[in-house]
Amino acid sequence: MRAPWLFMVLKLPIFSNADSVELLLDGMSLGVSKPVDRMILWPVNLSRGSHAVRAQAFHNGRLNSVDETVMDCEVLPYDLKKDKGWQELRINVGDNREYIDSMGNRWFPDQPYEKGSWGYLKGEKYCLKNTGRENLGTDVNIRGTGDDPLFQTQLQGLESYRFDLLNGDYEIELFFAALDGPNDKENLLYDLEQREKKQEQKGMDRVFDIRIGDHALATDLNVLREVGAFSVLRRKFPLKVHSDGNLVISFIPKKGEPMLNAIRLKKINQSVNP
Repeated sequence: MRAPWLFMVLKLPIFSNADSVELLLDGMSLGVSKPVDRMILWPVNLSRGSHAVRAQAFHNGRLNSVDETVMDCEVLPYDLKKDKGWQELRINVGDNREYIDSMGNRWFPDQPYEKGSWGYLKGEKYCLKNTGRENLGTDVNIRGTGDDPLFQTQLQGLESYRFDLLNGDYEIELFFAALDGPNDKENLLYDLEQREKKQEQKGMDRVFDIRIGDHALATDLNVLREVGAFSVLRRKFPLKVHSDGNLVISFIPKKGEPMLNAIRLKKINQSVNP
C-alpha cells in the first residue's frame, strides 16, 4: 500500500444522460454509477504522473458512447524523504494558493514547517494595508517577469525555511521582489487603495544575510538597492545535504525584516523512483 501523501483525491465531474456510466482509470474499471440530474461526481485517487481516463456510457444495457482523456497529476511533495518520486519542489511563498507559471510549472502554496516535511519558521504574509479586508500581496505589476503573481506575495520577518531531506546534492533558488517602495514607472492612479499605499511607502530598506549553518549564501542583501522596488531578483545556489538530513536556510536581519517571495528546490544527479 502506498502512502496517502503520494495521491491526490479528485472528484471528477461526469455529465451524461445515459442510464449508467462506467469509469476506467489506466485501463482498470472503477465501477459503474448512475447519473443524478445528468451528473456524477466520481472520487478518484490519482498518483503523480499521466493517467488515461475513459468514461463509457450505457443505454438499455448497451454501450452508447465513449469519452476519454489524459490527465497529468502533480502531487504536492510533503515528506521529502519517503516520497522518492519528486524531482523539484516550487513554493509560492506568502500565498495560500497554487500558481501555474508561464512555463506550465506548478508552484505550491506556502506552509509553516512541520517535523518530517518542509516550510517556514516565523514570519508574516504580506498584506495590503488600510483596505478593510484581508488581501494577500499587491496588484502592482512586477518588472522583469511574466509571472507577476509569483512575486506579488511574500513572507516578511521569516527566521528560516527548512526542508527535511535525504542526503545528497540539491540546487536552491530564492526569488525576491521589494514590495515596499515607490513604483515610479507605474502609478495606478485609478486604484484608490494603491494610491493610499503609495503615500505610505518610504523605500524601506531590508538588509539581511542568508546562511546555511556556517556557510554564507548572501551577505548584506538589499533587494531594493540592487534592483529597485517591484523588480525581480533571483539567487541560485548549489548545496549538499549531509548526515543530519536537514536543510535550514536562515535569514538574519541587519536592517528591517528579511523577506522572501518564492523558493525552488531541485534534486541534482539523484535517481527518481516513480
